[in-house]
Amino acid sequence: MKKLTFKISLVVLSSLCLFFLWTSKKTEGCSGGDPEDFTDQSLFAPEISGETTLSPLFITYHSYYNNADYSRNENYTEKNQQEWINYFKKTISNAGVIWLLNTSNVNQIEEIISSAKIDKTIPEELLTHKRDKLYNDALVYLKNAKLAEAFANTYYYSWQEKKVDQHFIDSMSTVFQSNCKNEKNTFLKERYAFQWIRSLYFAGKYQEAINAFTSFFNEKTSTGTIYERCLSYKAGSLYKQQKYSESNYIFSKLFYESGYCRFDAYTSFHPQEEEDWKQTLLLAKNNSEKEVLWQLYGIYASPLVGMKNIFALNPASDKNMILLMRAVNIVEIYAVDNKLDYGYDYIFSPSEESDTSAYAKGYSSYSWYSIQKEQTDTLIQFVETAAKTPGVYKPLVWKTSLAYLYYLKGKTEQAHEILKQLNVESISDPLIKGQNKITEGLLYLDEITKGDITPAQEDVLLSYLLSFRKPSDNYPLRYDNVHRYIVSKLANYYENKQEYVLAEIAYSVNDKFYTDAGKTASMIAYLEQHSHRPLENYLISLYKYSLRDFYELEATLKIYNYDFDGAIASFSKDVSSGERMLDANPFNMRITDCHDCDHAMPQKNPLNKLQFAQKMSAIKHSADSSKVANEKALNYFLYANGLYNMTYYGNCRSVSSSSFYFDTDAALSNREYEEGPYSDADSIQSYLDCREARKYYEMAASFSNNKEFKAKCYWMAAKCEHAYYIETGFPEGKANADFAEYDNYKLLKKDFKNTRYYNEILNECGYFCTYNGGKNCIRNKDE
Repeated sequence: MKKLTFKISLVVLSSLCLFFLWTSKKTEGCSGGDPEDFTDQSLFAPEISGETTLSPLFITYHSYYNNADYSRNENYTEKNQQEWINYFKKTISNAGVIWLLNTSNVNQIEEIISSAKIDKTIPEELLTHKRDKLYNDALVYLKNAKLAEAFANTYYYSWQEKKVDQHFIDSMSTVFQSNCKNEKNTFLKERYAFQWIRSLYFAGKYQEAINAFTSFFNEKTSTGTIYERCLSYKAGSLYKQQKYSESNYIFSKLFYESGYCRFDAYTSFHPQEEEDWKQTLLLAKNNSEKEVLWQLYGIYASPLVGMKNIFALNPASDKNMILLMRAVNIVEIYAVDNKLDYGYDYIFSPSEESDTSAYAKGYSSYSWYSIQKEQTDTLIQFVETAAKTPGVYKPLVWKTSLAYLYYLKGKTEQAHEILKQLNVESISDPLIKGQNKITEGLLYLDEITKGDITPAQEDVLLSYLLSFRKPSDNYPLRYDNVHRYIVSKLANYYENKQEYVLAEIAYSVNDKFYTDAGKTASMIAYLEQHSHRPLENYLISLYKYSLRDFYELEATLKIYNYDFDGAIASFSKDVSSGERMLDANPFNMRITDCHDCDHAMPQKNPLNKLQFAQKMSAIKHSADSSKVANEKALNYFLYANGLYNMTYYGNCRSVSSSSFYFDTDAALSNREYEEGPYSDADSIQSYLDCREARKYYEMAASFSNNKEFKAKCYWMAAKCEHAYYIETGFPEGKANADFAEYDNYKLLKKDFKNTRYYNEILNECGYFCTYNGGKNCIRNKDE
């Protein structure tokens, strides 16, 4: 037999309608986080259709639209609870009934039956309630129903083998059959029938489950939630017997008629073979039922094929609305590149490869690949026909969809003609009016970006942007997405015109822009201009960085080029740009670094970045100009401490922080700890480079005649040497050798072995102790 092109993976048939007191146990997968939804890039809102009943089936990357955790049993749970409340005739509080249904376990119900008072969590009213037949029979039923949860509400992963206690299920099935036969109360009798049919299903006795359903229910007159749930087990049993035609027909009826099983019927509808599908259609008793079948077909397989068949049956059918909305959104997946600027990878890529590969065409149960690029024209032709057909359901929605499809296909003239027919401003429906306004704005953007945008055209485009930016009651319209899409396309326009500053302001996604001193200077010069056109002012108002941020960035780059006077000049353009506080005293040092210790120490005069730059400049000037050797030594040592502590290895990494690294741009913030925001892949510098600090530690030592002070200087120089090897690689034969024989290690061992500071290093630093041949160094001791 010919396989249907829309065959999909089976889902567990234990849906809501197949459960009593059902709780979802389904696990979608093991991924750590969800990607953004398709709705985060789409420009077309399916809410314009007015479809509410089936809105959870609008296109989404999640299980259901607008709510990844859509609770399928919510309506049934409320209905079931109310039915039980009515059964007890309000002799038990609503809270007590809900506790019995949703919280209690078998042991607790047995205690209530026996009037025991062992479990203190049992509501007192349930223990003291009058022991009449109504109450006692309900307790017996609920106890058995709770026992049945052991096989009905099992929790297992799809790759695990489901364990079945056949003897237990068979015994429970016998109990439920007997109780169903003997029970006189209609309410409980129906529920015993449900438990009986369900237990047969879980026992794998599918024909017996079907027979039990047939013997208990009259399908012509039976109604209600219990009937619907039992009917779904009949459909599930037929499916297990590979009687797909009958099974899918029943699920289609539940999908259309049930207010409680609709979405479980939707997930259980699985045509398998072409012949099965034909037989399913033959089971339909009228065109209305055929419309529902083709609607489900359209959701699972091809909205275009589904719409065509529904339209042939009934042009005025409302069943095509959900399919039309899905079709337009599917086309968007390939036609609209509107990615978020911070996000994750997309589940579905609109690449040529995914369009044509067999894997892509057969992958999705949501028919995401059913309308390939080459099929868009066929879709448009069908929508054109439908939009012109007298009596078609919601003609404005068809025409609005057609205008947008024309835009996606690049048929500008046709799109304008449809919008002209619609007369956007005269439409009363705010959603349809707003969606057409979006199409109108997108068409205008395409037109003006083909040449050089004039100031007058900028003003018109700005009016569109402002209309998509205003807060609106029409939330479903995807104004934020449209606004982002327009400015991103505008950024592409500026990029092609080599107007890189405007491109970055319009759509800031280029991290490297902010590590380029030339581009930074260009941005500062542009932002310092007092005169900008209205559109430019608008884009600047949305830009995530300010002049203050750029002054700080400019100054920070100068700090890491050791130009402290230049940094002071940059900070001085806006004093607030240098107000970011440092985490610790940058002029302190330790034998072994302890950032947390330094950060926890109270500071008498804490410094901000501007004050740090001023102090570094003053110390360096004093050191260079002093005629006193020891004074020069001390100042060079303090200067070296500042240089060391502003690197990754010191206690003031916050010197490097700015809006571009820590506060706003997560990518650069992460990179800071991997390679440094100011580092070069070929040669480390600044943030990860301690060579400048080493130079001044050694210079400080050269001006001092105090051996203790010199030992301290050479120890810090050794730490800088060690940091350099960490970044560039250890000497040959010393890979990962933390206590390799560095120049300053050798110098300390040779000339400063008798100093007090040398022994302090041995006691505190296990690396250096090990280098010296120590056997019981700190690093080697058991913790």
